[in-house]
Amino acid sequence: RGHSLLMDEIAINEAAYYEKSSNCIGGLCRDYAGLIDIKLTDYETIANASEAIHGDNPLCHYGKEATVGAIAAFSGNHYSPLPILVSLTCKTEKADDAEILIERVLDCWRTNPNGETRFGPIWSFPTDSDSTRRLACHSLFMKYDLGSSSMLYETLLHLPGLNLKFRAHLVTMDFNPKHLIKR
Repeated sequence: RGHSLLMDEIAINEAAYYEKSSNCIGGLCRDYAGLIDIKLTDYETIANASEAIHGDNPLCHYGKEATVGAIAAFSGNHYSPLPILVSLTCKTEKADDAEILIERVLDCWRTNPNGETRFGPIWSFPTDSDSTRRLACHSLFMKYDLGSSSMLYETLLHLPGLNLKFRAHLVTMDFNPKHLIKR
């Protein structure tokens, strides 16, 4: 059975916290957290992180939203979404960065033994009206045309208006109808 990769943002409290399991500062955005040392080893590390966040020229920010990713099966049974990603963003992400994140999640699902091998492939990636993600989706999922040698081609060819473009491994993009109607 196939699956859909779902991703959207949720509001969060903008604050740092102590991540005990990794002895690191949590609550920082994925966009810039890699620019500073977040491993808590001594007072100097804490002071440097504070300066990087609150100084005159901040290098890093608190996360403003969390990108949440989940996998949902196309099935009448066991179709509840399975959360697989929570990643904080400061909302400065560009389409290239969004594309990298989506591609990384898709590739991990495809290659991890507890992903596609165990549960089945991802068939689609529906998204909302977020312009950054829409641009990333266009770049990722409009790469190839369904060829006439495909078993699906003859059936799908006769459905007017159906997009026959896809990403590698036949993953298609889709837009949430609620967001299409709002446009």
